[in-house]
Amino acid sequence: MEVLRARYDPDALTAAGIYPDLWTNGTDDLDYLMSYYTELRRFYQAAAANGQAVLLAIT
Repeated sequence: MEVLRARYDPDALTAAGIYPDLWTNGTDDLDYLMSYYTELRRFYQAAAANGQAVLLAIT
């Protein structure tokens, strides 16, 4: 979490067109990102703990 917070750059996310394109709209977007990051970590940890694989497809 500390690394994500330290490297968070809303201008770079906006310039790169990263969905959901709300990074510079004046809200607390880092908290938004951190909440999903936490959930994503839990998902991968649960899969690993249960001996399951996760398939990631980026299109």
